[in-house]
Amino acid sequence: MDTLVKDLRYAARMLRAKPGFTLTAVATLALGIGGSTAIFSVASAVLLGKLPFRDPERLLMVWDDASEMGFPRNDLTPASYAALRAQNQSFEELAAVAADAFTLTGGGEPEKVEGRRVTASFFPVLGIAPRIGRVFRPDDDRPGADRVTVLSHGLWQRRFGRDPNVVGRDILLNGEKHTVIGVMPPGFQFFESYVGLWVPAAFGPEELSNRGGHYLNVVGRMKAGVDVQRAQADVETIAGRLVRDFPDQDFHAFVLPLREQLVGDARRPLIVLVLAITSVLLITCANVAGLLLARAAARGREIAVRTAMGATRGRIVRQLLTESFLLAAIGALPGVFVASWALSALQQLIPPGLALGVHPTLDARALAVALALSAATGLLFGLAPALQAARSDLNEALRQGGRGSTGTGHRRLRSALVVAELGATLVLLVGAGLLGQTLYHLRYKGLGLQSQQLLTLRTTLPQPRYGEPSRRAAFYEEVLERVQRLPGVVSAGYSTSVPLEWKGGTSGFLPEGPVDPKRSYDANHRQISTDYLRTMGIPLRRGRSFERTDGARSQPVAIVNEATARQYWPGVDALGKRFKVGDPSRNPWITIVGIAGDVRQMGLDAPVKAEMYFPYSQISDQPWFAPRDLVVRTAAEPMSLVPAIKQAIRAVDPEQAVSNIRTFDEILDEEVVQRRLGAALVSAFAALALLLASLGVYGVLSYFVTQHTAEIGVRLALGASRGDILRLVLGKGMALALSGAGLGLVGALALTRLLSSLLYGIGATDPATFASAAAVLTALAFVACYLPARRAVRVDPMVAMRCE
Repeated sequence: MDTLVKDLRYAARMLRAKPGFTLTAVATLALGIGGSTAIFSVASAVLLGKLPFRDPERLLMVWDDASEMGFPRNDLTPASYAALRAQNQSFEELAAVAADAFTLTGGGEPEKVEGRRVTASFFPVLGIAPRIGRVFRPDDDRPGADRVTVLSHGLWQRRFGRDPNVVGRDILLNGEKHTVIGVMPPGFQFFESYVGLWVPAAFGPEELSNRGGHYLNVVGRMKAGVDVQRAQADVETIAGRLVRDFPDQDFHAFVLPLREQLVGDARRPLIVLVLAITSVLLITCANVAGLLLARAAARGREIAVRTAMGATRGRIVRQLLTESFLLAAIGALPGVFVASWALSALQQLIPPGLALGVHPTLDARALAVALALSAATGLLFGLAPALQAARSDLNEALRQGGRGSTGTGHRRLRSALVVAELGATLVLLVGAGLLGQTLYHLRYKGLGLQSQQLLTLRTTLPQPRYGEPSRRAAFYEEVLERVQRLPGVVSAGYSTSVPLEWKGGTSGFLPEGPVDPKRSYDANHRQISTDYLRTMGIPLRRGRSFERTDGARSQPVAIVNEATARQYWPGVDALGKRFKVGDPSRNPWITIVGIAGDVRQMGLDAPVKAEMYFPYSQISDQPWFAPRDLVVRTAAEPMSLVPAIKQAIRAVDPEQAVSNIRTFDEILDEEVVQRRLGAALVSAFAALALLLASLGVYGVLSYFVTQHTAEIGVRLALGASRGDILRLVLGKGMALALSGAGLGLVGALALTRLLSSLLYGIGATDPATFASAAAVLTALAFVACYLPARRAVRVDPMVAMRCE
């Protein structure tokens, strides 16, 4: 024990004696250990962690593949759900979920609450019990039953102050009394984290016969012993039977494990980040290895002296192991703090569908691997002085003076490590460049509208109070009139939904003239006010905008986007063409009076979908498409007008809730938040790797200059010019840099295939990005080479030769 204590004290003195080396090594280890542990922990929690449901591996989503209409995961119709529930042989139970919205009044300011209509089987299928109260029973889930609701933990906490006596209390939803029967636990969510309450679906016979409305999410729990393949075959059989019985119904059912559904598109970005931070961790270890090898060369004479004085090889090895262990331990402690800090900053990487139920903590396995790799690097390369001393000539080592000594193998190893660092750095630089350009193209290019100075608010009108189209129209007109009179308002408009807020909401239609029976005629349905397109900055390519005269008694008209015109009227002018929406036997012909520009309404990286705009005053039979989003273009800062706009709305209806208040730029930023964080992380990793690689190049050349000071002095004494020495040192350094760049280009070409599905507006092998990354790497390497080279040309030949 005394010997160990002495070794620790001596190791601490040696590390304090070289503060530059110690701080550099500790900081490098801390960043590598902390960053890798945090990324691995988040990836493990999302991709491998247990979902917050009972036996989650038995939960499957059931979707309708309607890819031909742009919906590869389309909602089911009530009739399809009823058939699957009655005929399947693979599920213990199926549950259906339909989106809804409620205005909660009484006991405070009116509040719009996102809700869901669910079947009584919903909570049992997921295997989640309420925190207090109960969930729905079958007798709650029938037409005419008493209205009841279950609250989310968030709504219970925010609106009701966590009052345990809320169970049994009556609240008003859309002006109708509902009794609270339960409150769900804090981590519960199914898809959206913002859902505030659930009510029974209460499907009646008429709704269950609906084969045209796709609005149900369906989740099922497989029976014990049933696998995904068997469940898939089961739903395919039922879908085929329905298509045979109802030829006009196109139904392609498929199942998807719930984890795959909830993780969504986050899997590949997380894998990319794991690979990126793994590269950084390996670069970190290579950099620390280079530092230890340089230190080993400097300590060659020290080891030789100790050996000459009688120290055994085992004693020296034990001392060096103690120093390496202490260095790794010192780097591990700040590494844990870096990991804890980074973990909180990485919460945005969690997919929205898991936001409440997944809470990543430091993964002990990831931390152990990072620590083990770092410790192994320290121990392996920390032993270099002893291994070198065992093979070297003792007299020669003692004669080397203060320059230290090293072997050719160590020099080659340091050079190889630097080349590997440079290659991995170039791969990260290319990845950062590609992801950064993708983010720019998504956020700022080709939006199809003007996002600046645009405010959006939601006023979802409760069906009981606004069931009549005339009442809805009166509300829109009076709100728009009041808002447009406000100082600072340029224009205002209403729409079913602003782009990106409802990635769906379609209607089938029948064009006039010959139609292709094998083709699906389907487009987004948006009911708008006369100034909506102008307010959004959506250009009108041809034709006219809606006018105030386009009312209930005038000729039905529509504006379609360019995608609709190209897709359904190719080669001809769509202006003046007519079509019918809904039941063609009852509904009138609608004339196209304008062609609007395309807007990326389905997602910033999704293809533009066909879209139809209608004057809200002409549509009376589809209330689910009634306008809900108010958009206001302002001359002043948009959020500064919110109080005045809310006051104008409440002057029309004091009980109307106003929600989703944000600028359109905020909607765009939310759409790219995960991509922005991913691109920022890869860029940060690339910058760190670039710094470490530059330090590696600098270290190799600095050591080269130190080791060859006498040789440089002799060259200068024999007539070599300063330029010759500069070229000698720069040539050695740039040879390493170019070797690393070549290796990195090969690696980048191979690994960017993984990025291809994450890119938008740029190719995975974009020459400009590859060239720019290589130029940045080479420029930084040149700077790192120039500093030691400049020191070399300043060598005084007399001083150098005297030292020799």
